[in-house]
Formats: sequence, structure tokens, C-alpha cells
Amino acid sequence: METTRAYYMSHVLLRNKIFFEPDEFGKKLSEGPNSMKQYLKDLWQSIDQKLFKEGVIIKDIDRKAEIEDFDITNAMVGDKNIFFFQMPEPDSYDTQAKCIALVLERGGKVRYITMEIWTQRESEIIKEIKGSEAMPQYTIGEWIFVGNDFEHKNLGKVKEDSIDSFASAVAQIVIG
Repeated sequence: METTRAYYMSHVLLRNKIFFEPDEFGKKLSEGPNSMKQYLKDLWQSIDQKLFKEGVIIKDIDRKAEIEDFDITNAMVGDKNIFFFQMPEPDSYDTQAKCIALVLERGGKVRYITMEIWTQRESEIIKEIKGSEAMPQYTIGEWIFVGNDFEHKNLGKVKEDSIDSFASAVAQIVIG
């Protein structure tokens, strides 16, 4: 089995920090964007082969990230406080998130929404149909904690791969 730093960062590590270590994550978040960017870079750099069971290969183990590869913005949508995290640009057609929204709702409910590249298979089909210059396509997904584990739900495609397009889609999702 193969994975990437980018996939593990956005679909496992950051998500788990938010849900299972909320005090530590909240402290970093409250320290401002520069502190959070450093935190994200440090998380990225902490990903190594020792985190995975035997037989799992990290394809981009040598891929580095700099503070400038991350960005964080904040917006209020109704009574919901939303933090948008921009991750390092995807470097392959493997499933990886370009943007993440952390939605903080009243009563402490947290939502974790991603804008992610389609799966490898879907992207390869698009490249075959449209040619090698085809741009990757993105979809919105949400990780939901159900029982003792996470489930991933696809919520629809995004017209553009920009943070503005993602923010607009997230606003529509959280408004209902």
C-alpha cells in the first residue's frame, strides 16, 4: 500500500489533532496565523516511515514544506467561526487536500471539511479523455466522527480550485 505526506497530513494527522487534542490545537490556533503556519509545517515534517505499519510506503517521504506553503484565514458565517487552511499545492493526482475548513459551531460542535483532488483513478480517466494537460478536479469532502471512527462523505464538486470557491461552497454547506 502507498500513501503520501500530503494525504496523511490532511486526512489523518491534522484531523486527529483537531478532534483528539483540541486543547493543544486550540492553543496554537489562538496564537495567530504565523504560529499556526509553523505548527502545520512542524506536523508535516513529523511524518515519517515510523508512523506506518510494515508494508505502507510513503511515496513522497522526501517532500519538504516551508511555512510559506501554508496559509490560514478566518471568517464568520452566521454564528459559525470558520478557519480555512491552505495546504502545500498537490504534487500528484493522488487524493490530497488543497484546502481544509475547520468549522466551529455553537455548543462545541466541530466540522472538518476538505477540498481534495479526486481519486487517482478518476484523475487518470480525465487525463485519458482530455489529454495530459488536463487540470486536476476537486471535490468537497467531510470527515464525520461516527461511533469510534471517522467516515468520509463526498459532498460535491468544486467549480474552481481556489480558496474563494472552497469558502463559498463551505458557507453553503454550513448554512444548510
